[in-house]
Amino acid sequence: ALISQAKSGDMLDAMVTLRKEVQVGPKNVECHIQIEHMRKFCDASQKGLTDYLEKQKFFGRVENYNAFWLVNAVAVRAVPMIMQHIAARKDVENVFVPGKFEIPEPKGNVTLDSRSADFVRPLQQSPFEQNISFIKAPDVWNVLQNGVPIRGKDVVVGIIDTGIDDTHPDLLGKVPKKASADSQGKITVGVAVESTGHGTHVAATAGSNGTLQ
Repeated sequence: ALISQAKSGDMLDAMVTLRKEVQVGPKNVECHIQIEHMRKFCDASQKGLTDYLEKQKFFGRVENYNAFWLVNAVAVRAVPMIMQHIAARKDVENVFVPGKFEIPEPKGNVTLDSRSADFVRPLQQSPFEQNISFIKAPDVWNVLQNGVPIRGKDVVVGIIDTGIDDTHPDLLGKVPKKASADSQGKITVGVAVESTGHGTHVAATAGSNGTLQ
């Protein structure tokens, strides 16, 4: 419906899913071999579509596209006519064009701190960051297990994310092991270079030394 309602010159964004599902490579092999197998499978499965997109890009009907291999899909930005042609292809399972949603304005004078204390503790009354109070973690900390408050002590947590900065004050002495993987799946033990800070944030949420830096 969104495709048919669009103007002929509009550029639409869509996720195109192909019929063939990604085939995982042979078991008990190194990760990078599995990844290479999946890449080759998707390259072959998507070739007809990407060749078509490349030709239409020359005429300005396709602005860009991005092929994936973890799922057999291609993100496409193109005019409605091209989206219709893609949807009619035999090798295509689905063309998903996301709709636009408007966030309604809140009614009345509603702020985060004015919500029910049973839902979120007011920021000014809580010694914890707002997200910690939101998930009611302090309530769990008051629960006793064998007469001792639950603190997650001696529990090992694995974090798979953007990396980790184990020199951060909140994480000193809290990261016993680390490793990194490159885009080809090659794993290097003992190295975990942080790229965006997100992994460090997540790791600190799970197991910081209790300070807030």
